[in-house]
Amino acid sequence: MPNIYNALIVKGRDTVGQPINVTCEVQQLLGNNRVRAVAMSATDGLMRGIEVIDTGAPLSVPVGGATLGRIFNVLGEPVDNLGPVDTRTTSPIHKSAPAFIQLDTKLSIFETGIKVVDLLAPYRRGGKIGLFGGAGVGKTVLIMELINNIAKAHGGVSVFGGVGERTREGNDLYMEMKESGVINEQNLAESKVALVYGQMNEPPGARMRVGLTALTMAEYFRDVNEQDVLLFIDNIFRFVQAGSEVSALLGRMPSAVGYQPTLSTEMGSLQERITSTKEGSITSIQAVYVPADDLTDPAPATTFAHLDATTVLSRGLAAKGIYPAVDPLDSTSTMLQPWIVGEEHYETAQRVKQTLQRYKELQDIIAILGLDELSEEDRLTVARARKIERFLSQPFFVAEVFTGSPGKYVGLAETIRGFKLILSGELDRLPEQAFYLVEVKEIILSTNSGQIGVLPNHAPIATAVDIGILRIRFNDQWLTMALMGGFARIGNNEITVLVNDAEKSSDIDPQEAQQTLEIAEAGLRKAESKRQTIEANLALRRARTRVEVLNVISMIETPFNLVLAPISKGPEKLSSYESGSRFDFDRYGLVPRSSPRQADLILTAGTVTMKMAPSLVRLYEQMPEPKYVIAMGACTITGGMFSTDSYSTVRGVDKLIPVDVYLPGCPPKPEAVIDAITKLRKKISREIYEERIRLQQENRSFTFTTNHKFRVVGSTDTGNYDQGLLYQPPSMSEIPPETETFFKYKSSVSSPEFVN
Repeated sequence: MPNIYNALIVKGRDTVGQPINVTCEVQQLLGNNRVRAVAMSATDGLMRGIEVIDTGAPLSVPVGGATLGRIFNVLGEPVDNLGPVDTRTTSPIHKSAPAFIQLDTKLSIFETGIKVVDLLAPYRRGGKIGLFGGAGVGKTVLIMELINNIAKAHGGVSVFGGVGERTREGNDLYMEMKESGVINEQNLAESKVALVYGQMNEPPGARMRVGLTALTMAEYFRDVNEQDVLLFIDNIFRFVQAGSEVSALLGRMPSAVGYQPTLSTEMGSLQERITSTKEGSITSIQAVYVPADDLTDPAPATTFAHLDATTVLSRGLAAKGIYPAVDPLDSTSTMLQPWIVGEEHYETAQRVKQTLQRYKELQDIIAILGLDELSEEDRLTVARARKIERFLSQPFFVAEVFTGSPGKYVGLAETIRGFKLILSGELDRLPEQAFYLVEVKEIILSTNSGQIGVLPNHAPIATAVDIGILRIRFNDQWLTMALMGGFARIGNNEITVLVNDAEKSSDIDPQEAQQTLEIAEAGLRKAESKRQTIEANLALRRARTRVEVLNVISMIETPFNLVLAPISKGPEKLSSYESGSRFDFDRYGLVPRSSPRQADLILTAGTVTMKMAPSLVRLYEQMPEPKYVIAMGACTITGGMFSTDSYSTVRGVDKLIPVDVYLPGCPPKPEAVIDAITKLRKKISREIYEERIRLQQENRSFTFTTNHKFRVVGSTDTGNYDQGLLYQPPSMSEIPPETETFFKYKSSVSSPEFVN
């Protein structure tokens, strides 16, 4: 008679002559030379009288380096169509847990290189961690990053056990691992993970044993290769669920909520083999599904008894774009004790949690009354908590192909030091964005030769920064700041901006900024000497910059104060003109507005009929000054093919409203739209330039001589940042005589110098 857990092989042919090869596992001895076995694959075609072979041993699967980069089923057979696997080294899936004298009883931290995990919910070396999270919050990416980090930092490998999950998810995981380099298909020996799948369409016997197959492969790396191993089980609930089905098939009486009476025994036999020994360790991360969100359900409740830590992924953090989206307050660890991690680590983690908890309590007050109604202490707590929240974000190595941002492995000591600096207040002067480790998509700043846009992988340059607005685009948001001159260096995919003074738009008081502008304008009118005129001009430019940065705060997603009321086939149908990409519109300062009172640009396209004319005129009249119009296409400019029908068609939109830029074509090309926007911007800049020249000529106390000669030169003197990068005499006390004149102006488009 075969022993319990022996593997039986059923061979034969079905009624249509197809070969049958089914592996079963003995579960019960019924007597009278009969046994009850559970099939590990489909039983279609089985019938009485088919030959059954007793292998005389439990199921054995391949182990060792030959398993890396491959996908196996519960029997250890490769299912990735990459050829056979070296089976000279195999191991049975049923083993006893390591004896007590073999265990490494020392409590030590398993450093992952992920800040939020190592600081607030550290993993125990050889422990079990529960991973909780819904769909789309980053479980797969977190798992792949842990696989990558253990290979690089610990020289270890990983084994992934897919227990009763969807086939599609297993395929997606495999493809993502190949894209991120975790699996090297060209050289499998360089791969860092072995995959074992038992999908939900498999028989319950296969789903029940696939976890043991993965664990057996991990044990070989621990005991023979003496490596640190990560074992991922997704999902541990499916292991319990499969055991419940097998128990019913074996005729056992169900226990609480219909689960098997041997639930605790089966769970313990799996979990107790996951531990640290004197040779190495197996650290297991197990995704836990909680049925109906009932934590008292026997399946998750039995699992919790074995867990050393929990990592909870928050959809709220994922919605904010903070990855990894690990909830710092819900995630826990039994290792976070001062006698294990040390006083410094423990105190820092507790202060971080207290700050975040206080911020969570204040969020309702902020939503109702606003941030200004908080006390000074609470406002400081909120500011630090928001910085901590963003500092918990971290770019991943395995996500580089998606984000373009290089991954970071942050050591535990560096993590503690960074959070201590935030909590101590040493970094209070820095904005929140300085702690947000996400990719900057674009930076637009004012230089002494006009505005420039910097995209990723920009060529190295160094330039002086003029007084103006700095715009930084993250994912879909813009950060705007008023800069008062400085210096910028771009290189190695990084940009450094050194400035004397910078103010975020949210930190500027509109009333105070307007008052400062009025004072600066009055100061320019009162200026008498050349020195006073230069200083007054600088003060006026600074004041205007602070006011201008407020004009774009209501449309933070666009870099310029130019909004759009597009017309497509009539003004009564407002919709964006889709010939250009959203990126182009963003970059060139266009954002659709639903109300004409919020817009300062109309794009007209299509034929304008007499019926539409009153609505178009009314739309134009509702727009505030200054307002601009771009006419796109022959139908709008001249009436097109309907120009002869003057009864129902307007022969050109300029018959109704003034047009600033004409855009020919039928229809115009997408690049022509961007060209028209650029022309309009230059036109606006030229008008501003001419108006400023006129005002300055009216207000200054000196005039140019009739025989004055001008020479246009390039700016080479960066000047003094405090003086706005304008030319300064060697000594302010040595002011040139009034017969010598000097004037210099930098527009937003070009910056010619007029030197006498």
